[in-house]
Amino acid sequence: MPLQKKWKSNCRLCRKEFEYEYKDHEPFFCSTECHIKHSEKIYYERIGKIIPLKFQSIICDNKDLVDSLKNEESLFITGKIGVGKTVLMATLIKEILKQKFNDVQWISYLDFIMRLQSAFRDETQNPYQIAKETAAYEGVLAIDDLGAEKLTDFVRQITYYILNEREQRVLPTMITSNFSLQEIDEQIDPRVSSRIAGIYKIIQLEGKDKRLKNANQKGD
Repeated sequence: MPLQKKWKSNCRLCRKEFEYEYKDHEPFFCSTECHIKHSEKIYYERIGKIIPLKFQSIICDNKDLVDSLKNEESLFITGKIGVGKTVLMATLIKEILKQKFNDVQWISYLDFIMRLQSAFRDETQNPYQIAKETAAYEGVLAIDDLGAEKLTDFVRQITYYILNEREQRVLPTMITSNFSLQEIDEQIDPRVSSRIAGIYKIIQLEGKDKRLKNANQKGD
């Protein structure tokens, strides 16, 4: 009986040459270990591109809460300053990024609004096109710190436009805010609070400012 012909390739991770038996099914890695390490490398590269540096290595310590929320389509995470809203959202985004075909766009809402305002002074940019592309983003849109910006009529209009488009297109969205739904209703736009109440799972985080707590402990 003739010997099975062997084919050769180079591992995508360690670059080691290895042999395989089926020409039509060329493996990318020389071992399961290299395959796992490559997947982890891609995962952490995605985290680095999407999540702000401060929150890349921090994990929400409430595992039960994370487990209960990681399959939710849209979330509105509210609470006082420093209770862990952004940490929770970053932890949930890390869970989403474990699925390699899931895409995420993270925006600091204050930075986003400042970018739009700057675009009005730059003839090469169109602020409305930026807002349109953000609103129509087909992956998960993570909006951090909604309400931190100065609440002008322009901000209110853009906020309503983005959240209305997300709702109409049935696109997954996560939001953190120091504002409660009632405060959004009163200070931003009742239409915004209505849309959040209609399709988002509302998470109210309680507790004291963890940043102040940590600062006090360092001073002891």
